[in-house]
Amino acid sequence: VVNGEARYSEPRQYRCALGQVCFLRGATGWQRLDFRSLQVIGPTYAEIGHSWQGQVAVRLGERWGLLGVSGRMTLPAEYDEVAWLNDPAGAWRAALMVRQGDRRGVVAPDGNEVLPVRYAAVVRLADDLYAVREASAWGVVRDGGEVVVAPRFEEILTLCGDLLLAKSTGTLRLETLAGQ
Repeated sequence: VVNGEARYSEPRQYRCALGQVCFLRGATGWQRLDFRSLQVIGPTYAEIGHSWQGQVAVRLGERWGLLGVSGRMTLPAEYDEVAWLNDPAGAWRAALMVRQGDRRGVVAPDGNEVLPVRYAAVVRLADDLYAVREASAWGVVRDGGEVVVAPRFEEILTLCGDLLLAKSTGTLRLETLAGQ
């Protein structure tokens, strides 16, 4: 880099995410690349991860966060892991599982907490419902951590509407979220 302008005598590895945010890999890590000016901008990232809906997972040192297309960190780099939660149909709002040590929680891409980072495992069941494991028991919580079904199952298999299919003491159980 000469006076902020990227000039290379040999090809360098680059990666574009979302067709809008591009990174160039140098000797010390990944930096954003502005194709209009051919300049590298912003800090150096140790690694870049998955991208979705205008956000790119980036690792600063040993911690992960989210970088927006604007170049602003929308989720501070303070997590051991950041992963998009499943939504195959694209109908639910975006949410990410975050991990600190052996505890997991859920955050929105803007950094707002959906579920506190306190669960052993988190699986998304519906837009605002999550199967969570505390110790060895699974239960269901709603956004904000409201307990819908207290942790008591060995496994939660699926949720269809208001019906929960779960395993308890080796037996499959079908019950409503209200416990009937």
